[in-house]
Amino acid sequence: YTPLIRQALLQCKNRLHVPVVYNCGGYESSQALRDLQGLIDIFMPDIKFFNPMLSAKYCSAPDYFERCTDAIDTMLQLTGPPVMDNDGLLKSGVLIRHLVMPGCYRDSLQILDWLDTQYPSHPFLLSLMRQYVPCGDLRDYPELNRRVTSYEYERVTDRAADLGFTGYTQERTAADTD
Repeated sequence: YTPLIRQALLQCKNRLHVPVVYNCGGYESSQALRDLQGLIDIFMPDIKFFNPMLSAKYCSAPDYFERCTDAIDTMLQLTGPPVMDNDGLLKSGVLIRHLVMPGCYRDSLQILDWLDTQYPSHPFLLSLMRQYVPCGDLRDYPELNRRVTSYEYERVTDRAADLGFTGYTQERTAADTD
């Protein structure tokens, strides 16, 4: 859909008075992102898994981490560090989102360690999400048939704080079926 998105933004970007946000799963090609250069103000990629066995199992994408981190590199090149307006709202930059999954907090810790090593100046905001709610038929994935525990989520948020990341966390009530 990138060519269509690009065409639409070329027609209206100069008339918009709000930032254009590209919200995605992180599994983007760097070329598709470069095709949007100058048209996207804020990128909001997910970074789902570090371990290729987890991404293969849950996303059918063993190359997810490699593809996602290439995309994040490109997004950071295109936008630079976060810029806020006078009201504290994000005007441009990258907001990396990570959903902490049941039983996967160690993978989350590896993601945080990788982000800190790869980008020691933290040129992005980080959103650690706690909103996972099991739904649908999970017979093939019984380990996902529960919410994230406070212990799991706090291990991840504590590591993020220790590493000095700036961004957002969620309350326990975020994991609500509503």
